[in-house]
Amino acid sequence: MSTARIAAPLPLTLLTVCMNRWQHLRQTVAATSRSPWHQHHLIIDWSSEQPLRPEELPDDPRIRLVRVDGESAWHHTRAFNFGLGLVTTETVLKLDADVWIDQAAGADLACPEGVFRVMEARAGLYGTVLARLDDLRAVGGYNEFLSGYGKEDKDLYRRLEQRCRLEPLPAGLLGCLDSGDELRAASAGARRLSGAGQRQWSGSLIAASRARNALIAKRCPWSADQPHSRYELLGLDRYRVVGASLPTPPQAVAESARITYRAVLLSKLLGVHERLIVAWLSPRQQEQLIARPRLALTLARSLEAANRLLLLGVKLILRLCGDPPP
Repeated sequence: MSTARIAAPLPLTLLTVCMNRWQHLRQTVAATSRSPWHQHHLIIDWSSEQPLRPEELPDDPRIRLVRVDGESAWHHTRAFNFGLGLVTTETVLKLDADVWIDQAAGADLACPEGVFRVMEARAGLYGTVLARLDDLRAVGGYNEFLSGYGKEDKDLYRRLEQRCRLEPLPAGLLGCLDSGDELRAASAGARRLSGAGQRQWSGSLIAASRARNALIAKRCPWSADQPHSRYELLGLDRYRVVGASLPTPPQAVAESARITYRAVLLSKLLGVHERLIVAWLSPRQQEQLIARPRLALTLARSLEAANRLLLLGVKLILRLCGDPPP
């Protein structure tokens, strides 16, 4: 262990939450472990299909690997809030699985009272936030009504800005792998696809998740007074959520969110306006398509081909009609 690591660590915990992204995490944790500036690196395995073993991580005593079992889908907000409950240092730096910190970061990782710091909107880095533990807890952490990807960071930052001043993190502080949408979607259905189909499906899922979360965040404000998820200890660094504790939006909001999610996903995938999706397909038919990614992608390709033929027909008709009279 280096002298710098012993002499100059900040009261800082790095918090990484992830699901099925170990190929990226192995690289970024190795790079981050070269930094002497943090006291702890807490890694939350959110029910990955292939759990990471501690021996696969660097030999760094600051690393703690904790697993949450029993989760069928990615839930960023609950995963972060769970990890937040295990933090004991004054400050927290939240990192995605594809992000690492530069070993020369130093004082750039400081977070004075009354301040929180985020990376400017850059692909893969906007979700990185450095804040004081007391401030994060005072605003309730992330909004647990939100799930999947999208809008959860903006919702948190908006609430933090009500009590703290926002300052940017320096551009050279972090590095980011080019992970793409495929793993970000963390969808078993998407992972069974390949190539362009996987990218198209995952991109549609993320767009739908963002639209759903935007609707819920607007209609269901979050605060520290909201009941948060609770977890039971299963064994050493293994937990499971207490099902009865899961926060759920009011029924009317939840139904509106489901309608929005289905319409945006299929609109993005099929290239058809959301209103037409709702008008042409019943909710059951929409669910059937979403449950069958290969069928939905086949339909998308058929519609694309039909649109091309339609446009060719329009061009031919216009050519036969000739120029309009003066």
